[in-house]
Amino acid sequence: MEEDELEEIEEVAEITETLVLKYLKPLPLDDHNKKKRKLILANDDDDDEPGIPNGITFSESLVRFKDVKCFDDFKIQVDGLILDSEISKHLRKKYYALCVSQNKFLHENLVKGLNSKLAAGVISETINIADAIRAAKPSSALTDLESYARILKAFEELGMAVGFFQARIDKLLGLSCELQAVIESKRNELDAAEDEMRGLKAKLMGVEMLMEKLVGEIYGLKAKNKKLEVVFTDIADAPW
Repeated sequence: MEEDELEEIEEVAEITETLVLKYLKPLPLDDHNKKKRKLILANDDDDDEPGIPNGITFSESLVRFKDVKCFDDFKIQVDGLILDSEISKHLRKKYYALCVSQNKFLHENLVKGLNSKLAAGVISETINIADAIRAAKPSSALTDLESYARILKAFEELGMAVGFFQARIDKLLGLSCELQAVIESKRNELDAAEDEMRGLKAKLMGVEMLMEKLVGEIYGLKAKNKKLEVVFTDIADAPW
């Protein structure tokens, strides 16, 4: 396996672990099997279906996107479960708009068996990243967008259809890099101009010192000239 592939796998694992820690909580050790440690969904009702949190319901039929005509028809279905209760209505409306823009459920190919809360977390984070991309500014774009790209890459590995986000990120990164290149070029020009200015100032200082020296010599010659004038006059006016 290539080194780049290993790095990608490690990055996906790291991002997934972060999501697990954010959206899941560990179950205390089972008295009957303390050697096994599990991660379960946050659930306070012991009477519910094991592994399914409050509010999540089973879907009676497969929801196809072409059958979704409005937001009221929009249900977030993963592995036969409706996850609407795990995502706020405000975010679901944003997610609905994203799915409409691509004419499909972005989550329709999420890996099978993915924890329902983790799946909801991936969708929620995707919505947040979509908002962050649209709010990106040139001043901080490079670092932020590269971070979003890494997360989206991990989500893509999990089956989320986020390629269109990456396309926009690539375009924005290209513009950002182009802008940074222009700024760097101008900074280099400024550095060169400052170096030239320092050189000119040094030359100017040398010229000023030379001028001061010449002025001093001229004053000295003028004083000497006065003495010469007396001698000159005496010689010129001497009798024949």
